[in-house]
Amino acid sequence: MKATNINYSIKVPEGAEPQSGTVSMNFPESVEEAAQTWGEEVVLKKCLAQVTIDARRLCYEAESEEQAQEMVNNFTPGVGRERMTSGVSQKALLQLLKGRSKEEIAFLIAQLS
Repeated sequence: MKATNINYSIKVPEGAEPQSGTVSMNFPESVEEAAQTWGEEVVLKKCLAQVTIDARRLCYEAESEEQAQEMVNNFTPGVGRERMTSGVSQKALLQLLKGRSKEEIAFLIAQLS
């Protein structure tokens, strides 16, 4: 087991003093240790829940149900998708540039340099 810090902050009404803190929790260092600590069923359920979230995020980027299915079929958990370093997906970037002239796009690219 390895102690890991967990930071948290609680949303508070505007003007109120922010509430945040750090707590420590012991985490297993392997799948086997996690299964021994929390049980195989819990480890599997948590794994499947996170994979479902990741697959759903892929579907949000699809333009059709068929494309979403193809993306999910090609999805491998733990393997990163092609994204911009800022965290903006290629689809989102293309949407932002849609309708702009080549000159405007060239100007924007030049601003990044």
